[in-house]
Amino acid sequence: MAIDLRDNLYVLDAGNFCIRRITADGSVTTLAGGQQGYADGNGLAAEFYNPTSIAADGAGNIYVAEQTRLRKITAAGIVTTLAGSPTQGYADGVGVNALFYFINAIAIDALGNIVVLDKSLPENNIRIISPTGNVSTFTPVSIFSFGIAMDDQQNLFITEQGIWEKDKIMKITPAKLVTQVANSPRESAITMSQGFIFLAGNTGDINYNYPGIYKIISASNYSLLAGGTRAGFLDGDGNTAQFSSTAGIAVDSKGNLYVSDKDNNRIRKVSKK
Repeated sequence: MAIDLRDNLYVLDAGNFCIRRITADGSVTTLAGGQQGYADGNGLAAEFYNPTSIAADGAGNIYVAEQTRLRKITAAGIVTTLAGSPTQGYADGVGVNALFYFINAIAIDALGNIVVLDKSLPENNIRIISPTGNVSTFTPVSIFSFGIAMDDQQNLFITEQGIWEKDKIMKITPAKLVTQVANSPRESAITMSQGFIFLAGNTGDINYNYPGIYKIISASNYSLLAGGTRAGFLDGDGNTAQFSSTAGIAVDSKGNLYVSDKDNNRIRKVSKK
């Protein structure tokens, strides 16, 4: 999910091959897509094959990662391919001359560049796409990386799956200095607001694995904001609420969190107190 400057929420409805827009009053419309395919176009005439992640810039544009391509959607719903092609591979370049292996996550920096996590072997790579479609490789990262977010200082935060240890969040500065900033819940979607990191992930306990919403409060600790004690569907206060499968998270200008509860086919709101 992604939120624009007017607090409109944009959701990848991958099963319907489209991008949905939800206004602050809960009104849902289809911004673009609706059929499976590769066609650029205006609104419902555009096609998506398998959208995987989404981000919004400060100019009203939406960017959708679609495996090996990056699509741009204007506020009017006009869809174009900014970079990449249906061909899988690895090459820097401009527009369709650039190749991606599998774009798994996406973020927008303060300059309007699109930063993506390109999952490949033997390592993943952070690739940067300029607003004009010029693709360059910033740095390789762990093959276990799966989510990204950016702060106002151009620092990149990456969620990384632990194999014999807890999942963690790594920070990469513009100078490519890499440090671990925190442990994290399992399989977390990540977003940032005013320097704080919010996560939608799973408890990861050996006896149970319940989805919840978390806030990073220190390098070794995170605070449970909602859910995390049962799996299911229940609205409520704090950990009395229940989620079935959290797949995305976004935060609006007021600090409210929005979570895609995939297995319940719902968008949930966690209000800031």
